[in-house]
Amino acid sequence: MTADPTTIEAIWRDHHDELLRSVAARVTASWQVIEDACQTAWMRLCDIPELRLESVGGWLFTVARREAIHLAARGAADAGRRRRVRPADAGDLQ
Repeated sequence: MTADPTTIEAIWRDHHDELLRSVAARVTASWQVIEDACQTAWMRLCDIPELRLESVGGWLFTVARREAIHLAARGAADAGRRRRVRPADAGDLQ
């Protein structure tokens, strides 16, 4: 059983904008990474069968921050691999 949609909607209204701002202020990453991380936190919240509303804001922030750090690190690693593995330049073949 997942969380009640009405409860999730109320939590969304109360925490969504602040969650985006808080994670963006603490994690150096693109806005897309921040949004993806926050969306992941919301999806995980929806899977919790019994929510303890007194701690939901902190829980959302912690999950979103950790996910943003993970996504940013993975993106940096992917970018590094793309820089190292590039097609040979015509001048390199002579």
